[in-house]
Amino acid sequence: MISGHQMLESDFLELPPYTRRFVERIHRDGLDRVRIHGLFVVLGLCAGVPNTEEKIIELFKTLSLSVPVDRSKNIDEVVGHVYEGYDREISEFCFRSGAELEFREVKIPKLDESFYIVDLKDYGLLDIDVVSIKRLVDSFRLYDAFILAVGRSTADTY
Repeated sequence: MISGHQMLESDFLELPPYTRRFVERIHRDGLDRVRIHGLFVVLGLCAGVPNTEEKIIELFKTLSLSVPVDRSKNIDEVVGHVYEGYDREISEFCFRSGAELEFREVKIPKLDESFYIVDLKDYGLLDIDVVSIKRLVDSFRLYDAFILAVGRSTADTY
């Protein structure tokens, strides 16, 4: 495993200069390499959430100031070589939040079984002490553990 502290030149491949300056600044301010990767993953996840066209346009107006985004490409074309998906991390994040969540059922033709996007389950990926986000400290721990978990999958690839 690569050290989570020092940024590597490969971390900056294809980033515009202003994004590189942003990354260098948050790294100097104390965010380690794995968390920076995780932050970019979380931004990508937020950007990929289904939304109205107006909200997507507004989001990308702001997001594109720091993060280069090509909405014409499928996410798997862009980063599919560095990750296998974040389903387990997202599922455990929702499980550990302790919140009552209602997920959309996915029906597949000719199958009697229903599927859900998120499977509320403990995969052992996040801080096991967090069982709700009722307190600020628990919320911080859960988000930090989530950012670390999703950041590892890309940081370890480079």
